[in-house]
Amino acid sequence: MCRLFVLRSAVPLCEQVSLWDAGNSLAAQSRRDARGESHLDGWGVAAFSASGEPRITHSLLAACDDPAFEDLARSLSSTTLVAHVRQASVGSKTLKNTHPFTHGRWVFVHNGTLENFAHRKGPLLEAIPDDLRGQIQGETDSEHVFFCWLGHLRAMTGDLTEPVDADTLASAMRQTIEPLPDWFPPHEGEVSKFNFVVTDGHLLVATRWCHRLSCREAVDGDPAIRIASEPTESTGWQEVPDRSMLVVDEELTVQTASLA
Repeated sequence: MCRLFVLRSAVPLCEQVSLWDAGNSLAAQSRRDARGESHLDGWGVAAFSASGEPRITHSLLAACDDPAFEDLARSLSSTTLVAHVRQASVGSKTLKNTHPFTHGRWVFVHNGTLENFAHRKGPLLEAIPDDLRGQIQGETDSEHVFFCWLGHLRAMTGDLTEPVDADTLASAMRQTIEPLPDWFPPHEGEVSKFNFVVTDGHLLVATRWCHRLSCREAVDGDPAIRIASEPTESTGWQEVPDRSMLVVDEELTVQTASLA
């Protein structure tokens, strides 16, 4: 099911505590999360440079045991950071299946699973424009959803390189999620879970659907918004309502919209 952590800040920050030092840091969650599950099938971090380009680091090692993850957690500073530890529910343990996924300036991660994806992915594939479908590198349900979202965004803007606003970003995500419950209904007692995050380093959308997600907004002079599968620390976090979407604009204003 994976675990994710996201930072959006007005100034560059080092997230050493949330990624490595805290009692429930992302590295700690990779070893054992709140449900007692492990996420040992690799990790990835996307951090946006001052020029706005995402810099991506992937590894097939478990974050909790990888010195490279600790080094990155202690040294990396960015205004926008997306980190992910993987539990390989769909797709083999390979770098091409390791989050975050990128296309141009866009970065995407998923915490959850589209149930029975291998047998029910036909409608999702058909919803992805042919040229974008041909750019999918891996096998995961997550990357397929990302390219479906890119297709919706391009249909609204005409060009994936064009500037967009937060409302357009959110509308593309809403269109992406709307058919998923019908395409991927419950299977063997499990429901599909759609916790998606997409950002270009300025705008950000995060969804919660049938899975846990929490947010810590900027408070007490802290210039940052943090979103995570599980709170990394004990204070300041609020649970995101189920079947809802957080939309963060360039001014770090957070709006919550229902997806029900």
